[in-house]
Amino acid sequence: MRRLVLTYDIANLSTFYEEKTVPWANAEFTAVKNFTGTLRLWEDGVEPEQVWEAKKRLEERAEAFGVAMRYQHNHGISLKLRKWPTYHFTGQEYPLRSEREFAEFMDYMRGKQSAGIRIYCEMPMPEVHMTISSAPAPLPESMPSIPPDIHWMAETLVAADRLSEHPDLVMKLAFLVLDLDDFKKVIRRSERGKDEYKWFSFVRDFVSHPICHRKKEMVKDIGNALPSSRTRYNNGTEAVQFRRNDKNHIAFVAKHARYALQRAKELFSDMVKAEGGFLRD
Repeated sequence: MRRLVLTYDIANLSTFYEEKTVPWANAEFTAVKNFTGTLRLWEDGVEPEQVWEAKKRLEERAEAFGVAMRYQHNHGISLKLRKWPTYHFTGQEYPLRSEREFAEFMDYMRGKQSAGIRIYCEMPMPEVHMTISSAPAPLPESMPSIPPDIHWMAETLVAADRLSEHPDLVMKLAFLVLDLDDFKKVIRRSERGKDEYKWFSFVRDFVSHPICHRKKEMVKDIGNALPSSRTRYNNGTEAVQFRRNDKNHIAFVAKHARYALQRAKELFSDMVKAEGGFLRD
């Protein structure tokens, strides 16, 4: 068997998982005590010349897992590669400490170096048996993963989750996602249609500018929904203004920010599935 294995130590999980190991496709995740765990990823059929390319692919899988776990409320999760990758070859394990050292190993395996060359071998680690705690969350049946090209979107929504005490910032971050062309099309085809997207943009503008007076429809609708926001611009034009120290204004924005974030997450989850990723429902 020719297999490359990367093992990561995981810390700072927020979800209380049952203490056991779950197998996934070419991977396994073990949850242990104190909100920690391990992630093992591997790729089979890796020839010596392909090791470093395979290592990069496995690192990308680990990153996709980490982003997905952060998105699913494990905001503080950290993944640290344990020592070095391990290459399984002819029944033994060889730690890949450096490209130079691995090149020497390849030469040795091809008979180009004497048997006296320093080769590092490790015996397989013993299996670890975990116990299941009383009321934990079940482990995901498939490996959570978010495709690399939309990692930025996941991180944006994670940031919004963590800023719940600042609803104006939540609204701005949620709208960054909702304003994408693909999502705008979906929203406009929905039951609420254009009005829903328009309202999202009105509230985003409301919290983004010191005073809003240019868009008459926005001024009218926000003013009707929140009368205390009404004011006048310098030239006497009707306007609305968000006051961050006004509890009614904060409550108004928080209500719409929560819904905007929920809507953004729904659309994002659909995109993850469409692109071949996986998020637990």
